[in-house]
Amino acid sequence: MLQDIASEFQRAPPWAQIGMAFFAFTVVVFFLEPLLVRRRFHRRFDALARALNAQPPESRALPASFRVSVDGRAFEVRHAHRTTNRSSSYRGPTGFLLITATRLASTRWSLHQVDIVKPGTVGSWLLRRGGADAEGRLMVREDGLPVREGWLDAATRAALTRFLEAAPDGSVLWIREGELTCTVPTWATLDGVSVRALLQQQAVLADALNATAARA
Repeated sequence: MLQDIASEFQRAPPWAQIGMAFFAFTVVVFFLEPLLVRRRFHRRFDALARALNAQPPESRALPASFRVSVDGRAFEVRHAHRTTNRSSSYRGPTGFLLITATRLASTRWSLHQVDIVKPGTVGSWLLRRGGADAEGRLMVREDGLPVREGWLDAATRAALTRFLEAAPDGSVLWIREGELTCTVPTWATLDGVSVRALLQQQAVLADALNATAARA
């Protein structure tokens, strides 16, 4: 069969040979590129784990994760691939993502779902039902049971603003089932030092959120 294909290729005019070669190249790229991109992100994630003195995940499946302790707080650092379509309920960054997560001490946060970003970070999925805070420096959306009125006080707003201003561009903060996560869509330039700094800032923010829950 391969000989027949080769014979047909040789008998074809030059313009057809060029077209067939280009088509074959396109097919190869179509199938290989996602694998190469995924492998590159895996290597990057493993390098971050080693830089943070953690064990890289053994499995190549996604999502992948490793655990690390920073400033006395436990974190899970995750690598996931997210896509979306019309039937998907997921809202947020897509692609190969870096996600840093830590548990909030106050059990009150297990009852709420909150999305927080800087204005202009995301599209209409947040703007449709969310809104800016009083100073216009944060976009906040609450789902399900609302957080108590006044939870976004001056101290909490300042902590959130400081974190998002220092976080990588496009970062999204989520509070889900008592967990504070930061999803980073663009992390090609991050290294162990910058990720550790992000976790340190997230630890400070988690303490501030626990404090505002205690004031309820």
